[in-house]
Amino acid sequence: MTRNLSDLTDQELLEMIKRDNQPAFVCIYRRYWSELYRCAFRIFPNQQACEELIHDVFLHLWEKGRDVHIQSLKDYLYIAVKTVP
Repeated sequence: MTRNLSDLTDQELLEMIKRDNQPAFVCIYRRYWSELYRCAFRIFPNQQACEELIHDVFLHLWEKGRDVHIQSLKDYLYIAVKTVP
């Protein structure tokens, strides 16, 4: 039986991203985009700035995710949003 990507854990998806699996990345993006946007908007109440910030966070995850040990994806993403200069 094949599992749907949306049924996989964050850790399973991260392992797939380390192997350049774009569908796994898209699944994480869809899973967390709106939550991260709401978090960013509380800090920076500007739609365009928040969208760019979230884009940058996900771009960094895609480009550097294989080089970083991430224990909790949700925590990693929220910290990334909150610590952007």
